[in-house]
Amino acid sequence: MAHSIPVSSAGYAGSHLSRRLKLTISTMACLWGLFSGYTLLFSPLFSPRIEIVDRVGDKVTSETDRGRLTEERRQAETYLPGQPWAAEEKKGYHFRTDSGYFFVRNWDNQVDDGKKVRFTPFAMIWRPKGHDPAKAPYTIVSSSAVVAFTKKFEVSNPNPGRVVGGALEGDVQIRGPDGLGIDGQHFYFGEQVQRIWSDHAIHFQHGLNSGRATGIELDLISHPRPETVETLAVTGIRTVRLRKAVEMSLYPSSGTPETPGEPVLVKCQGAFEYDVLNYLAKFEKEVWVRQSTGNNQMDELKCDTLTLVFERDAEEAGTPPPNPETAQTGFETKLKFRRLLAEGPKVTISSQRSNMHGWMTSLNYDEQSRVIALSDARQVRLLQADNEVLCPEITVLLDEAKKDVESVECRGSGQLYRYARGTDQKTPSSKKQRELSATWQRVLKMAPDPQTGLDLIEIEGHAELKRIGALSLEADIIGIWVTRSRNEIDRSPGGKVGDVADNAVRPRKMLALKDVHFGSPQIGGQTESLAVWFEDGKLPRIPVTDVRQSSLQNRDANGDLDESASAGLVVGRTNRKQIRTPSGRDRDSVVIHETALQKPARTSAKKSTGRTSFAAVEAGQSAPRSTDGKNRSSPTISLDADDSDLEPASEPKAASPTGKQRSQPLHVVAEQIQVRALQDGDEDPQVAEVVTEGRVHIQQEHAKGERPLDVKGDKLLLWNYGDSNQILEVFGAPAHVQDRQLQLKGPDIRFDRIANRATVKGPGELLVPVPKGMDGKPLSKPELLQVTWKEKMEFDGRLAKFFSDVHSKLSGSDMRCEEMDVMFTRRISFAEDSRRDQEVDIQSLVCRDGVDLRSYEYEGTVLVGVRKARGYEFKFNRTTGVVTSQGGGGLEIWSLEGGKRDKKRTDARVDNMRAREVAPGVWKYTRILFDGTMRGNTNEQSTTFRDVKQVVYGTVANSTEAIDDIENLPKDGGWMKCQELTLTHVPETKSTKAHVEMKATGNVALEGQSFNALAHQVSYDQSKGQYIISGDGTQDATIYREGTRGGRRSSQSAQLMRFTPAENAFSIDRGSGGEANR
Repeated sequence: MAHSIPVSSAGYAGSHLSRRLKLTISTMACLWGLFSGYTLLFSPLFSPRIEIVDRVGDKVTSETDRGRLTEERRQAETYLPGQPWAAEEKKGYHFRTDSGYFFVRNWDNQVDDGKKVRFTPFAMIWRPKGHDPAKAPYTIVSSSAVVAFTKKFEVSNPNPGRVVGGALEGDVQIRGPDGLGIDGQHFYFGEQVQRIWSDHAIHFQHGLNSGRATGIELDLISHPRPETVETLAVTGIRTVRLRKAVEMSLYPSSGTPETPGEPVLVKCQGAFEYDVLNYLAKFEKEVWVRQSTGNNQMDELKCDTLTLVFERDAEEAGTPPPNPETAQTGFETKLKFRRLLAEGPKVTISSQRSNMHGWMTSLNYDEQSRVIALSDARQVRLLQADNEVLCPEITVLLDEAKKDVESVECRGSGQLYRYARGTDQKTPSSKKQRELSATWQRVLKMAPDPQTGLDLIEIEGHAELKRIGALSLEADIIGIWVTRSRNEIDRSPGGKVGDVADNAVRPRKMLALKDVHFGSPQIGGQTESLAVWFEDGKLPRIPVTDVRQSSLQNRDANGDLDESASAGLVVGRTNRKQIRTPSGRDRDSVVIHETALQKPARTSAKKSTGRTSFAAVEAGQSAPRSTDGKNRSSPTISLDADDSDLEPASEPKAASPTGKQRSQPLHVVAEQIQVRALQDGDEDPQVAEVVTEGRVHIQQEHAKGERPLDVKGDKLLLWNYGDSNQILEVFGAPAHVQDRQLQLKGPDIRFDRIANRATVKGPGELLVPVPKGMDGKPLSKPELLQVTWKEKMEFDGRLAKFFSDVHSKLSGSDMRCEEMDVMFTRRISFAEDSRRDQEVDIQSLVCRDGVDLRSYEYEGTVLVGVRKARGYEFKFNRTTGVVTSQGGGGLEIWSLEGGKRDKKRTDARVDNMRAREVAPGVWKYTRILFDGTMRGNTNEQSTTFRDVKQVVYGTVANSTEAIDDIENLPKDGGWMKCQELTLTHVPETKSTKAHVEMKATGNVALEGQSFNALAHQVSYDQSKGQYIISGDGTQDATIYREGTRGGRRSSQSAQLMRFTPAENAFSIDRGSGGEANR
């Protein structure tokens, strides 16, 4: 959206048409001249007090007559220079009235029985009543003049009845003040047809205005009672008609002889007609209007019919119009232009100066309302520079002061296109390269928005915007607020129009409502409400701190930044029952509402839980403690000397800039979306921030074969710093995020692709596929590591930290604790495509505080083993196989011996398997409780416990039964206590089955169903069922056993003894110094 929508085409058309074509008001001057011909011929000739003087005999009866003849001669010499005979006192006759002088050489009243009189030649000088004496009079000259009366004309009878016909014969010339001139031939008048006409060419001029035509007709208004009229039974002119081949050259009324301005040229092949009573002028058939705008450029209009409507000037509005029954001059001269209408199958307008062309069937301009209406049953087409508009109806409202465009409305299904700059206008539209297109079904409107000082462009009805390679937008209603053009058109002759690119407007806001679909190289999706703010600038640099807030919150009513606004994200919801368009019209309850672009209601996002952020930790701030006194500061794995083979966590690293960057756009679905975009010069806008609310769903495709980014929630914030450098925060109950191999759930999830960190505040869940079980054994296929928690999670792509009531599941393993750290074998990138050959696996795991571990082992569908462990802290290093625990704890083991097993499948499954017991078989149970530490190695299948306070073992009925009553141990059971215990799982060989070996050292106390012992060391081999009891080299070991089952116990002491309870077999190593007793 680097360029605004180019709706100015109609504006150029309107301003130039109104400015040029309204100059045709000057045709009134020409029409006045034509009417003057009529009044000059008939009105003065048959006015009262006609005096006829015969100059042929040079009979002057008095000095008064001689003075009068001298004045007539002076008038003739002054105003009839082309008729020298009129100034000769001794030739011809003359008539004189109160208003003028008439000159003839001869006259003949014997035509048509004396009812017609012919004057040959004929000349006249006339000053009508009220004529300005400083101006030249009217004159008319013709080869002859014929007048027909109702009665015979006699010199002695000055009233021969009314005039019923007449003619100006031969060449006719009319002149008058202000440059009036009419030249023609053979003008006729007939009372019966109520018309004055000429079939010959006519030339006319008034001031700077001039014209020509072939044939003229003046339809007259007859007197309602002609028999009562003594002279001419005509009250005025009804219609003036130039029959064909009309040409007019009209100058602006504001021009002067020194600076006349550029003329408007009007031509038509048909007639020009002026309705005198209704002030209406019409040009017909192939009408062509043209005016030069300087620099060899022209404005032009072509149509089939051009109608001009005039009205009485406001200064004359208080006086009544002439009465057609009595006024012989019923021809208004003080008129002003009111309306223009150009019609035809093909009306065209063009302006070379503004590089504009238009095609339509009707153009209507109303001067008073300043409205230009263009229409076409199919579509109006306006082409201005690189912009094109297609629509059935286009209405333009002009500014009252400057006649610039104030508003535009395009009604009906329409399209608007912006082509590549410099595209040849002669190229067919279908072959032009489109940079921007807009389509709509109802209306497109452009009007100023008084609240913002911007222009608002509103598109309604399946509105669609597309910019090649950039934005595409579809909605029922789209509103765009754009800056106004700073350059004005120079309307002086030769003036210039600013370059369209220089005049280009820039978007500042956009709002789309109802069924909104949008797309761009960066982001796309659908919503019910999309609001976008455009600001000048570039995307900011990658921040060094993790503390950020949305600037979409800090906006005033105009959408500008409000520095006084408080921190925290603010996203308002549109009240769909109250929203209205900027023009105030309701529209199906879902229309543009100006408050949607104002600062929304102040509702901040979920507040911090008091935890220290990554930024605070990096800055060296101390981490606060939780209310229970435990440190929740997300420590890295801390190891003592015995844990040196556990690899510590590395520091988080930013996403590698050399990795393959993501190019797929985000796809966003939500009820409401707000976007802040930055535009640097003419570059395409870049999305800087996104805020969404209401059933949010975001997706982004990754490399082929990888799971896409998938985000679901109630609210989402996104900050963009370019390429794959984004920060995303989503809120929900819960929110869901999946990115490649990572899945997260929680009420507040934050992804920082820059630092490659993910944070969840509040209870949540993490799912990551891993190829091996918790015991390090490969799985038949990768399974999900599932971790849930109640407080928060922090993840840098490799090390994940969980807090409060943490619960993890993997295959048959189940772990619970208050804090858990999980380190993976490699970093999971939130910004780069991963390699398929690099699977993510668990490298190490740490559980702290109230640890409860459980694992279930299956062979096929048969449960064959259960392990449970409890303690304060457990650490697992999957790379080395080292497992440690500190702070005391306990271990319980159930192992199935014998029974039917499914050898085809030996992997475990993540499930609660305790209810799926399988018989037959013998379950062996072991419980170890210790107060010290534990250290083991899964690769070596060996574990050592310190400060062991209890070891219980024996046969139980099933995997859920434990040996709790040590006073009633099972037959093969035992109880033990020692300082150190090593438990070793011996794998199956060809000669032996898999079994367990125990070695207890230090103050060992041992007890079975039929024996008990005290020793420094006791070893037990499960495969043999045999104990080896030994002393420390100084003090002997002692055993108490029954000679026969149920009999009295006897004791034996020695440094080394062997005892098999099942066989009651006992032996003493003689080298130890003991005594044998069988």
